[in-house]
Amino acid sequence: MLYMIMDFEPGGELFSIIQKAGALTPKQAQTIAATLALVFEFCHNQHVVYRDLKPENILIDSMGHAKLTDFGLSKRMAVGEGRTFTLAGTPDYMAPEVIQNTGHGKAADWWTLGILVYEMLTGVPAFYKPGSFDAEATFRRIVTGEGRSLQA
Repeated sequence: MLYMIMDFEPGGELFSIIQKAGALTPKQAQTIAATLALVFEFCHNQHVVYRDLKPENILIDSMGHAKLTDFGLSKRMAVGEGRTFTLAGTPDYMAPEVIQNTGHGKAADWWTLGILVYEMLTGVPAFYKPGSFDAEATFRRIVTGEGRSLQA
Protein backbone atom coordinates (compact mmCIF):
# COMPACT_ATOMS: atom_id res chain seq x y z
CA MET A 1 0.00 0.00 0.00
CA LEU A 2 1.07 3.54 -0.71
CA TYR A 3 0.09 6.39 1.58
CA MET A 4 0.53 10.07 0.80
CA ILE A 5 0.48 12.56 3.59
CA MET A 6 0.42 16.27 2.93
CA ASP A 7 -0.72 19.43 4.61
CA PHE A 8 -4.34 20.46 4.23
CA GLU A 9 -4.45 23.74 2.34
CA PRO A 10 -7.83 25.38 2.97
CA GLY A 11 -7.42 27.88 0.13
CA GLY A 12 -7.69 25.07 -2.41
CA GLU A 13 -6.24 24.94 -5.90
CA LEU A 14 -5.30 28.14 -7.67
CA PHE A 15 -7.30 26.81 -10.63
CA SER A 16 -10.55 26.87 -8.62
CA ILE A 17 -9.79 30.33 -7.27
CA ILE A 18 -9.24 31.74 -10.77
CA GLN A 19 -12.38 30.00 -12.05
CA LYS A 20 -14.45 31.50 -9.25
CA ALA A 21 -12.93 35.01 -9.20
CA GLY A 22 -12.22 35.38 -12.91
CA ALA A 23 -8.86 36.97 -12.11
CA LEU A 24 -6.76 37.77 -9.07
CA THR A 25 -5.81 41.19 -7.81
CA PRO A 26 -2.35 42.35 -8.84
CA LYS A 27 -1.20 42.00 -5.22
CA GLN A 28 -2.44 38.38 -5.02
CA ALA A 29 -0.77 37.53 -8.32
CA GLN A 30 2.45 39.22 -7.19
CA THR A 31 2.54 37.25 -3.92
CA ILE A 32 1.98 33.93 -5.66
CA ALA A 33 4.46 34.70 -8.45
CA ALA A 34 7.13 35.74 -5.94
CA THR A 35 6.68 32.52 -3.99
CA LEU A 36 6.92 30.44 -7.15
CA ALA A 37 10.05 32.33 -8.23
CA LEU A 38 11.66 31.31 -4.94
CA VAL A 39 10.53 27.71 -5.46
CA PHE A 40 12.07 27.69 -8.94
CA GLU A 41 15.27 29.24 -7.62
CA PHE A 42 15.54 26.43 -5.07
CA CYS A 43 14.68 23.69 -7.58
CA HIS A 44 17.08 25.05 -10.19
CA ASN A 45 19.89 25.25 -7.61
CA GLN A 46 19.23 21.54 -7.03
CA HIS A 47 19.39 20.96 -10.83
CA VAL A 48 15.67 20.17 -10.99
CA VAL A 49 13.51 21.50 -13.80
CA TYR A 50 9.83 21.47 -12.75
CA ARG A 51 8.20 21.49 -16.24
CA ASP A 52 4.50 21.40 -15.29
CA LEU A 53 3.52 24.71 -13.75
CA LYS A 54 -0.23 25.28 -14.02
CA PRO A 55 -2.97 26.50 -11.67
CA GLU A 56 -4.04 22.93 -10.82
CA ASN A 57 -0.59 22.25 -9.32
CA ILE A 58 -0.64 25.20 -6.93
CA LEU A 59 -2.36 25.01 -3.57
CA ILE A 60 -3.14 28.08 -1.50
CA ASP A 61 -2.83 28.05 2.28
CA SER A 62 -4.97 29.94 4.79
CA MET A 63 -2.71 33.02 4.51
CA GLY A 64 -2.89 33.17 0.70
CA HIS A 65 0.58 31.70 0.15
CA ALA A 66 1.26 29.24 -2.67
CA LYS A 67 2.54 25.70 -2.36
CA LEU A 68 3.70 23.84 -5.44
CA THR A 69 2.59 20.21 -5.82
CA ASP A 70 2.95 17.35 -8.31
CA PHE A 71 6.61 16.99 -9.17
CA GLY A 72 5.81 13.96 -11.36
CA LEU A 73 7.09 15.56 -14.60
CA SER A 74 10.12 17.18 -12.96
CA LYS A 75 13.54 16.19 -14.13
CA ARG A 76 16.80 16.22 -12.24
CA MET A 77 19.45 17.35 -14.68
CA ALA A 78 23.03 16.20 -14.43
CA VAL A 79 25.45 18.95 -13.41
CA GLY A 80 26.44 20.71 -16.62
CA GLU A 81 23.51 19.26 -18.58
CA GLY A 82 21.88 22.32 -20.08
CA ARG A 83 18.97 20.81 -21.95
CA THR A 84 16.59 17.89 -22.02
CA PHE A 85 14.50 16.79 -24.97
CA THR A 86 11.58 15.08 -23.22
CA LEU A 87 8.17 16.41 -24.20
CA ALA A 88 6.60 17.26 -20.85
CA GLY A 89 3.99 19.68 -19.59
CA THR A 90 0.45 20.86 -20.21
CA PRO A 91 -0.24 22.35 -23.67
CA ASP A 92 -1.44 25.82 -22.59
CA TYR A 93 1.72 26.33 -20.53
CA MET A 94 4.48 24.69 -22.60
CA ALA A 95 7.40 26.81 -23.74
CA PRO A 96 8.10 27.04 -27.48
CA GLU A 97 11.37 25.14 -27.16
CA VAL A 98 9.54 22.24 -25.49
CA ILE A 99 6.97 22.11 -28.28
CA GLN A 100 9.62 22.35 -31.01
CA ASN A 101 11.78 19.73 -29.28
CA THR A 102 14.90 21.87 -29.61
CA GLY A 103 15.88 21.12 -26.04
CA HIS A 104 14.82 22.93 -22.91
CA GLY A 105 16.06 23.59 -19.42
CA LYS A 106 15.39 26.00 -16.58
CA ALA A 107 14.16 28.74 -18.92
CA ALA A 108 11.06 26.67 -19.69
CA ASP A 109 10.02 27.02 -16.03
CA TRP A 110 10.38 30.81 -16.21
CA TRP A 111 8.25 30.82 -19.38
CA THR A 112 5.47 28.97 -17.58
CA LEU A 113 5.66 31.41 -14.67
CA GLY A 114 5.06 34.28 -17.10
CA ILE A 115 2.12 32.43 -18.63
CA LEU A 116 0.72 31.79 -15.14
CA VAL A 117 1.06 35.47 -14.16
CA TYR A 118 -0.87 36.42 -17.29
CA GLU A 119 -3.60 33.95 -16.37
CA MET A 120 -3.78 35.15 -12.77
CA LEU A 121 -4.27 38.74 -13.98
CA THR A 122 -6.74 38.03 -16.80
CA GLY A 123 -8.48 34.82 -15.77
CA VAL A 124 -7.55 32.94 -18.98
CA PRO A 125 -4.36 31.30 -20.27
CA ALA A 126 -2.35 33.48 -22.66
CA PHE A 127 -2.81 31.19 -25.68
CA TYR A 128 -6.35 30.03 -24.98
CA LYS A 129 -8.87 30.40 -27.79
CA PRO A 130 -12.55 30.12 -26.74
CA GLY A 131 -14.18 26.98 -28.08
CA SER A 132 -10.85 25.42 -29.06
CA PHE A 133 -9.48 22.38 -27.26
CA ASP A 134 -7.05 21.50 -30.04
CA ALA A 135 -3.55 21.00 -28.64
CA GLU A 136 -1.95 21.37 -32.08
CA ALA A 137 -3.62 24.75 -32.60
CA THR A 138 -2.50 25.83 -29.12
CA PHE A 139 1.07 24.75 -29.91
CA ARG A 140 0.96 26.76 -33.15
CA ARG A 141 -0.22 29.88 -31.30
CA ILE A 142 2.55 29.49 -28.72
CA VAL A 143 5.30 28.98 -31.30
CA THR A 144 4.13 31.87 -33.50
CA GLY A 145 3.26 34.16 -30.59
CA GLU A 146 -0.40 34.50 -31.56
CA GLY A 147 -1.55 34.94 -27.99
CA ARG A 148 -3.52 37.55 -26.20
CA SER A 149 -2.33 40.93 -25.08
CA LEU A 150 -2.90 42.54 -21.70
CA GLN A 151 -4.23 45.56 -23.59
CA ALA A 152 -6.84 43.42 -25.39
